[in-house]
Amino acid sequence: MTLVSKLTIPALIGGIIALAATGLFTPQVHASGGMKEVVAQITGVPAHYVLNVLSAPESGADRVGTIARNAFVWVESCTNDGGWCLVDRSGTRGWVSADYLTPHDF
Repeated sequence: MTLVSKLTIPALIGGIIALAATGLFTPQVHASGGMKEVVAQITGVPAHYVLNVLSAPESGADRVGTIARNAFVWVESCTNDGGWCLVDRSGTRGWVSADYLTPHDF
């Protein structure tokens, strides 16, 4: 076995582990309108990006803040269709797409 082939396998395994850690393979949990008063984690946001927190449950609303990927938030309530949730994180309070929330059990 050559030196290159000896180093390739650990590098591939390390790459797979790194991809898994980014949340790329984390299934998204849609909030289905019933999620409220729970802790959720921000998931599905690409590396080096943040999630915009909006003043209203619509994509054209003003941005009131941002929340880092993988952060935990308090979900106060969600719209009836489950598309948007009102969240709070350290005083940043507003609406985010439910597509980026994964309920968390401690």
